[in-house]
This record gives sequence, structure tokens and C-alpha cells, in this order.
Amino acid sequence: MENAHNSNFENELSEQIKYNKIRTQIWKLASENSSNNIVLIQDLLNIIGPALNVSRACYNEFTVIRKKSYFICTMEWCEERVKPSIGTKLPASMVKYFISGSFFVLNIQTAVNAIPIALRTIFKPVIQAYAKSLNLDSVFLMPYFVKDNIKGILTFDICDDKKEKPVWTEERKNIIFDFVNIASACVTKSIIEEELKESENRLRQAEKMNAIGQLAGGIAHDFNNQMTGIMGYADLIRKKAVPDSKILYYAENIATAVRRATDLTEKLMTFARKGPNILIQSDIHKIINEVITFLNHSINKNISITKKFNAKQYTINGDPSQLQNMFLNIGLNARDAMPNGVEFLLERI
Repeated sequence: MENAHNSNFENELSEQIKYNKIRTQIWKLASENSSNNIVLIQDLLNIIGPALNVSRACYNEFTVIRKKSYFICTMEWCEERVKPSIGTKLPASMVKYFISGSFFVLNIQTAVNAIPIALRTIFKPVIQAYAKSLNLDSVFLMPYFVKDNIKGILTFDICDDKKEKPVWTEERKNIIFDFVNIASACVTKSIIEEELKESENRLRQAEKMNAIGQLAGGIAHDFNNQMTGIMGYADLIRKKAVPDSKILYYAENIATAVRRATDLTEKLMTFARKGPNILIQSDIHKIINEVITFLNHSINKNISITKKFNAKQYTINGDPSQLQNMFLNIGLNARDAMPNGVEFLLERI
């Protein structure tokens, strides 16, 4: 009896050492290959699958197809004699019942029992067909979450014809828990990196607009000074010109062009204005018309600008400069989205 007890103790200790080494290996791999999530997850499947003595180790990603949610196998490790399961999918509406209870090791019967009675006639054939297509005896299933949202499930399949079926000891489960933590960390890292890139893009755009505003303000100021001189000479010509003469007509046309140019520079200087926001009653139709004047000078001629002002109430409480910048950004973004030209409609309902 004592020899048997010692033998069991030695086996348990040996198993603990074995799986602790595997856990150390997968965390080391995660730290060394954290830059490529796809390669990392596939490498982990290649290690964990054989270590757990399963038929398949699968990474199933949460995916929405035509407004329906599925878990689709996108990466896997499987034994040579085992049929691959890449591309197989399970409805998320069914899988949620498998992960809501206290058990995660499923065979056909326990999977069916996990489904509410009212839905078993719908999902039982799906479960049976899935198990038959992959020759499944049982599955250890573990979901992983990011920010409380399920992002995928890890499945470890045992096929019907496998001679030595593994027992799900705590040591084996701990390896899977580590895998889940790594998978969650990979997805979280990807989300953080995407949000960081978006934030950096917004910052670059803001800095670009700030630089453009400063440049526009400086150019507008100098240009306005030049227009003042031209307007002065145009006024002198008008005073010296004979009434109804061509000289007077030309001088008045010069003055009209200068006023238009001055009006445009004032808009540029308003665009470049710095300081706190000013909340006043603003004519939104007037602001849009001013933006259209800008856009007519900066967009391709194959883009036509159309405006429709249907609103009876056209004043709002806001900062005219900020509102102008907002509509200008909308217009410039629309221009970039229409390189081949089309109608750009500004409509206020």
C-alpha cells in the first residue's frame, strides 16, 4: 500500500513538474513574440496541443457575418490522422449556453443538456452534425474576454477514435487558463495599438490644421495690407476719372475685386483666430455660405457644391469660428473621398 501511495505521489509530482515547465515555456514564448499575435497564438497551439494529448487545439474567433454572430476556427493544431477544422463555425447564440454554466467539458449529451429545453429541437441537430463532422467524443471549451466582451473561444477536441483520452486535471486546466490570459492580452494589445494610432492621427491632423491656420493668418494679414494699397489707388483713380468713363468703370471693378479679396482674407483670419471659444447667436446659413466660398477655391472643379436650406430656425448658440472650421473639415474630407468628382450636398433640414 505504501509503495502504491509513493508511486501515485511521484506520478502527481512528475506531472506537476511537467506542466509547470510547459506553463513557463508558453509565457516565455509570449514575452519573446508579443509583436505578432497570429504567429504567437499559432505557436502556442503547436505547443499546447501535443502537451495536453488532445486531437485538436483550436482558436475560434468571434465573427459577425450578415448580422449573425459565429465562432469560426481560424487557427489550429491537430494530430496528423485527424481531420482539420479550419473554417468550421458555431452559432454564437448556441455557444453562449455552453459557457454560462459551471462546466466546460462537453460531449454531445452535456452540450444538448446545456441548451434550454425550448431550444433543444433547434440546436440538437446542429450539435450532432458538428460532432459527427469532426468525429468528436468531447471538447474542453474556454472563452476569453476583452473589456467584458467575448472575443473568442479556445477548444480542445478529443476524437472518438483516440485510444488514450486525457483526464482534465487541474494542471492541464491551468495551462489552458494561461493560454486564455495570453490570448486576451494579445487582443487587448491590438485594441490599444489601434486606439493609439487613431489618437496619433487625430493629433497630427490637429497640428496640421493649427499650422495651416497660422500660415493662413500670416498670409491673410500681409495680403490685406497689399489690398489696402490697391484700394487706395483705385479710390484716387475714381476721384480723378470723368463720370461714366471707361477709366471710372475699370476703377470701380478694381475696387469691387479688392473688396471681395478683403472679405476672403477676413475669413482666413477668422479661421486662424486663436483664443477661447465664444458662444454667441450665430447664423448657420451665413457660416455655411462662407465655407462654400472657401471650398470653391480649394476643391476640384469636377465636384459641384449644392446647398439646401430648409430649416426655418437658422441661428444657433455657438462659436462662429469653430462652426466654420467644422464645416470646412467636413467639406475637405468630402473632397478627399470623391477624387473622381460628384455632387457635394450641404443640406439643413
